[in-house]
Amino acid sequence: FWGRIGDGLYVANRPFVLEDLAAAHAAAEKAGDVKTADGPKGNAMLRIRPENWNRVLPGYRLGWAENDLAACEANFSLLASVGRGWNDRGEVAATDELLARVGRVYGVRPHCPEGGRYTLTPDGLACQCSVHGSRAVPVQPASPMSSASGKLMAELSGVTATLTFQDDGLHAVVIIGRKKP
Repeated sequence: FWGRIGDGLYVANRPFVLEDLAAAHAAAEKAGDVKTADGPKGNAMLRIRPENWNRVLPGYRLGWAENDLAACEANFSLLASVGRGWNDRGEVAATDELLARVGRVYGVRPHCPEGGRYTLTPDGLACQCSVHGSRAVPVQPASPMSSASGKLMAELSGVTATLTFQDDGLHAVVIIGRKKP
């Protein structure tokens, strides 16, 4: 959804965001309190203000958690494949040795984005994660817990990206605000 409000063009993923912005602008205009935007000036600006997205943030968090689950489950087949071929496995835990063997075979070292531990079944045919469960019984957290996206969202106070067209090319300035501890 998009709309022109005052001197700005606003793009939003929900119509109520535009309605709220238009109402706030109309109230400020009526009170004679219309202010220019703070921060860098340019030809185009994208601003994300976390305080304005409380209604949609749970959906985004669920999406990030679903992506973390999918990334974790993608590791199951790598671990189980190497586990099936590992005759000396002994322990069913996905130890550092198993992870190292997966790295040598596939060129990647699998890890759970949420910090979970992988374990193999005693026969080595299947794998599960302490956070996300198994393919047969998946566990879906409602939001990212300890992943980078979860930490970023907890600390984010806003993002502003400004593009300026100049003679020598396009200049971009991105400012990421973080909450003070």
